[in-house]
Amino acid sequence: MDPYHVSTTRGLGEELGKLLLGIAAKENATYADFRLVHTRNEHVSIVNDNPSSEEADNLGGGIRVLYNGTGWGFADTDETDHDSIREATLKAVSLAKGASKAGSKVSLAREPAHVENWDSPVEKDPFAVSTEDKYEVLREATIRMKEKDVVARRGELFFSTMGKYFANSEGSRIYQNLTHSGTLIIVAAKGPGGIQRRSAQQYMLSGYELVNQMRLPENADELTKDVVALTTAGKCPDGTSD
Repeated sequence: MDPYHVSTTRGLGEELGKLLLGIAAKENATYADFRLVHTRNEHVSIVNDNPSSEEADNLGGGIRVLYNGTGWGFADTDETDHDSIREATLKAVSLAKGASKAGSKVSLAREPAHVENWDSPVEKDPFAVSTEDKYEVLREATIRMKEKDVVARRGELFFSTMGKYFANSEGSRIYQNLTHSGTLIIVAAKGPGGIQRRSAQQYMLSGYELVNQMRLPENADELTKDVVALTTAGKCPDGTSD
């Protein structure tokens, strides 16, 4: 896993959680919790022979406050400096105070404090693999689809990591880091039977090892043979059956 991504999300969550939970306590909140979520996404594709890629990186936090045991307030922010977190916390407290005037008594479930760190199993961090290496896998797959009557070829790779830090006023401190990977190849061919398509895809909680497991170039060979055969295949026989 990307050690910078993991350490900064967890470390920042601990820092900001301590700040806002302290503010909520000073405001006499009955209960408060905080979630910090850091997501990173990458999408690499080749359509016919045209490559493209997109990346996104987002960080934000949400704060919930229960006041006087009767009113909830919520605020969120994508600015994670101390002043912004302080402002968002006070906003959540203000909303909770207002809601408490009309709210009914809230009974929280009894739950011990949980302090845990969990990372989804990853053999190979997808973000440690170069974009060029990812393109190379897709190039090989889509080149193998170049056959007579093939009219469209597509290969795509999807990767995401999500670091989630949770802290509440009852002592729980939980960090999770989830990595998802996905693959997709599609080939379309046109013949006497019209346009036919074949595809293979998978998306799961996994690292870059999923790309190797899916054997995209070899799968591309099989799908291309199938789709070309389908364009000249006869129709299924009509009739009644059980």
